[in-house]
Amino acid sequence: METRINKWGNSAAVRIPANVLTSMGLELNSPITIDVIDVIEGKIVIAPADNSRKRLELPFSEAFLLENLDAHTAHADALADLQAGEFDQ
Repeated sequence: METRINKWGNSAAVRIPANVLTSMGLELNSPITIDVIDVIEGKIVIAPADNSRKRLELPFSEAFLLENLDAHTAHADALADLQAGEFDQ
């Protein structure tokens, strides 16, 4: 995608299209990071700050998934046997 750097008061601004914000889980005022990746080639990366991505809401919880889990239903009986050379003798 190509865009332009524009003036915003005494600063510079890059306009990010709404569909790009949505696809990244961002909205107005979301924290981002801006990193210079390659000065020679002039590459800058704009990315969501680590804590800015919205948590995915799933229709089930961790507690629900673990509710009826025991050694048999967790397939602990299907663990591989160690082979020679995979452990200290």
